[in-house]
Amino acid sequence: MQKSDAKDIVYPKTMGRSPNGLLEHREHASVIGMYQEKHCNAAHLKKDILERVGINIAHGTIHKIMLEEKLAMKETKKSKRRKWVRYERTTATRYGTQTTNY
Repeated sequence: MQKSDAKDIVYPKTMGRSPNGLLEHREHASVIGMYQEKHCNAAHLKKDILERVGINIAHGTIHKIMLEEKLAMKETKKSKRRKWVRYERTTATRYGTQTTNY
């Protein structure tokens, strides 16, 4: 057997998405610029950015950018856990049928 140098070892790239996301400066700037022009929510900004700039950004990503820049407020009532939901469900929902209790 021959000795192998450390240069011969090839390591694979890291798998999955990068932790910082795939946002570029252009996308970030287009969201902020469009918001300053329109003053509307993330869903409407998504349509306008797609029409004008030609970039398709998810409205969740747009909302995260707006939260970072303090252009949107986090709605705490929507993030609360709804504990009563389990009582609204029926046992049939476990088996794939969409029946409700009301």
